[in-house]
Amino acid sequence: MLTDRSRELRIAGQELIDREKLQGNKIEVIKNNLGNQKSVSKIIKISLLMPKIGNGIEKIEDLKMNEYAWINKSNNKLFNNDHYLLINDSEIFFPWKLIKRIK
Repeated sequence: MLTDRSRELRIAGQELIDREKLQGNKIEVIKNNLGNQKSVSKIIKISLLMPKIGNGIEKIEDLKMNEYAWINKSNNKLFNNDHYLLINDSEIFFPWKLIKRIK
């Protein structure tokens, strides 16, 4: 019997892709703070939903201009600086947030 255990996540992922026009964009994962087993499981599920996932990068400073990344960090200082734009921090993706480097 097949079930859709991640239905809400799948729907939220597709809405994010459509809303942000992510279809052709590579999306990285910042690997230096993956978190616990539950967090790692969640980013695997999220990554499978994304249209084009990168190989992952070690730290946020490695993110290139106009690239997107999932980050497992609740550091508000990061989002108060003008180099990164918080794209999505929806509860459905918690503890992961999607960011974009803009400078």
